[in-house]
Amino acid sequence: YVKVSGKVMYEDGSLIPFDGIVLMFYPQGSAIDAKTHPRLGRTTIDKTTGEFHEVTSHYLNDGLVRGKHKVALRSSSGQPLPPELVPPEYGDPFKTPLEIDTADRPLELRVKRP
Repeated sequence: YVKVSGKVMYEDGSLIPFDGIVLMFYPQGSAIDAKTHPRLGRTTIDKTTGEFHEVTSHYLNDGLVRGKHKVALRSSSGQPLPPELVPPEYGDPFKTPLEIDTADRPLELRVKRP
Protein backbone atom coordinates (compact mmCIF):
# COMPACT_ATOMS: atom_id res chain seq x y z
CA TYR A 1 0.00 0.00 0.00
CA VAL A 2 1.02 3.58 -0.74
CA LYS A 3 -0.11 6.57 1.31
CA VAL A 4 -1.69 9.17 -0.95
CA SER A 5 -3.15 12.62 -0.49
CA GLY A 6 -4.38 15.34 -2.77
CA LYS A 7 -7.12 17.73 -3.73
CA VAL A 8 -10.43 17.61 -5.61
CA MET A 9 -11.75 20.67 -7.40
CA TYR A 10 -13.49 21.90 -10.51
CA GLU A 11 -11.36 22.45 -13.62
CA ASP A 12 -11.20 26.19 -12.84
CA GLY A 13 -9.70 25.48 -9.39
CA SER A 14 -12.84 26.27 -7.38
CA LEU A 15 -14.15 23.85 -4.75
CA ILE A 16 -17.18 21.61 -5.16
CA PRO A 17 -19.83 23.05 -2.78
CA PHE A 18 -21.04 19.84 -1.18
CA ASP A 19 -20.51 18.52 2.34
CA GLY A 20 -19.62 14.84 2.62
CA ILE A 21 -17.93 13.93 -0.69
CA VAL A 22 -16.37 10.48 -0.61
CA LEU A 23 -13.75 9.43 -3.15
CA MET A 24 -13.83 5.78 -4.17
CA PHE A 25 -10.61 4.42 -5.72
CA TYR A 26 -11.11 1.38 -7.96
CA PRO A 27 -7.81 -0.45 -8.66
CA GLN A 28 -7.17 -1.16 -12.33
CA GLY A 29 -4.55 -3.86 -11.68
CA SER A 30 -5.34 -7.51 -12.18
CA ALA A 31 -5.90 -10.06 -9.45
CA ILE A 32 -2.88 -11.83 -7.99
CA ASP A 33 -4.79 -15.11 -8.08
CA ALA A 34 -8.42 -16.32 -8.08
CA LYS A 35 -8.93 -15.28 -4.44
CA THR A 36 -6.66 -12.22 -4.14
CA HIS A 37 -7.94 -9.03 -5.74
CA PRO A 38 -6.69 -5.46 -5.18
CA ARG A 39 -8.85 -3.70 -2.62
CA LEU A 40 -11.00 -0.66 -3.24
CA GLY A 41 -9.87 2.50 -1.41
CA ARG A 42 -11.93 5.35 -0.02
CA THR A 43 -11.55 8.69 1.69
CA THR A 44 -13.59 11.77 2.54
CA ILE A 45 -12.62 15.20 1.26
CA ASP A 46 -12.54 18.32 3.41
CA LYS A 47 -15.27 20.64 2.06
CA THR A 48 -13.38 23.79 3.12
CA THR A 49 -10.14 22.92 1.27
CA GLY A 50 -11.02 20.13 -1.18
CA GLU A 51 -8.13 18.11 0.27
CA PHE A 52 -7.99 14.48 1.32
CA HIS A 53 -5.34 12.72 3.39
CA GLU A 54 -6.51 9.50 5.03
CA VAL A 55 -7.16 6.95 2.27
CA THR A 56 -8.22 3.54 3.54
CA SER A 57 -8.18 0.27 1.61
CA HIS A 58 -7.89 -2.41 4.26
CA TYR A 59 -6.88 -0.75 7.53
CA LEU A 60 -7.51 2.88 8.53
CA ASN A 61 -5.23 5.23 6.58
CA ASP A 62 -3.19 2.43 4.97
CA GLY A 63 -3.35 3.99 1.48
CA LEU A 64 -3.90 2.41 -1.93
CA VAL A 65 -2.41 -0.59 -3.69
CA ARG A 66 0.28 0.64 -6.10
CA GLY A 67 -0.76 1.46 -9.64
CA LYS A 68 -3.66 3.01 -11.49
CA HIS A 69 -7.13 3.57 -10.07
CA LYS A 70 -10.40 4.91 -11.47
CA VAL A 71 -11.88 7.48 -9.08
CA ALA A 72 -15.59 8.01 -8.46
CA LEU A 73 -17.21 10.72 -6.33
CA ARG A 74 -20.13 9.78 -4.09
CA SER A 75 -21.93 11.33 -1.14
CA SER A 76 -21.17 10.08 2.36
CA SER A 77 -24.50 8.21 2.22
CA GLY A 78 -23.25 6.30 -0.86
CA GLN A 79 -25.55 8.10 -3.29
CA PRO A 80 -24.42 9.95 -6.43
CA LEU A 81 -23.72 13.65 -6.02
CA PRO A 82 -26.43 16.02 -7.31
CA PRO A 83 -26.17 16.29 -11.12
CA GLU A 84 -26.26 20.09 -10.91
CA LEU A 85 -22.91 19.92 -9.02
CA VAL A 86 -21.10 17.00 -10.69
CA PRO A 87 -21.88 15.24 -13.99
CA PRO A 88 -23.32 11.74 -13.33
CA GLU A 89 -20.40 9.88 -14.99
CA TYR A 90 -18.11 10.96 -12.11
CA GLY A 91 -20.13 8.74 -9.76
CA ASP A 92 -19.81 5.62 -11.92
CA PRO A 93 -16.57 3.60 -11.58
CA PHE A 94 -16.93 2.37 -15.19
CA LYS A 95 -17.64 5.78 -16.77
CA THR A 96 -15.64 8.20 -14.62
CA PRO A 97 -13.01 10.15 -16.55
CA LEU A 98 -10.90 10.43 -13.38
CA GLU A 99 -7.92 8.08 -13.22
CA ILE A 100 -4.88 8.38 -10.99
CA ASP A 101 -1.57 6.59 -10.63
CA THR A 102 -0.14 6.22 -7.13
CA ALA A 103 3.26 7.23 -8.54
CA ASP A 104 1.89 10.76 -9.17
CA ARG A 105 1.73 12.32 -5.73
CA PRO A 106 0.21 14.51 -4.43
CA LEU A 107 -2.91 13.76 -6.47
CA GLU A 108 -4.89 16.52 -8.16
CA LEU A 109 -8.37 15.61 -9.38
CA ARG A 110 -10.19 18.09 -11.62
CA VAL A 111 -13.90 17.69 -12.25
CA LYS A 112 -15.93 19.30 -15.07
CA ARG A 113 -18.81 21.52 -14.09
CA PRO A 114 -22.16 20.28 -15.41
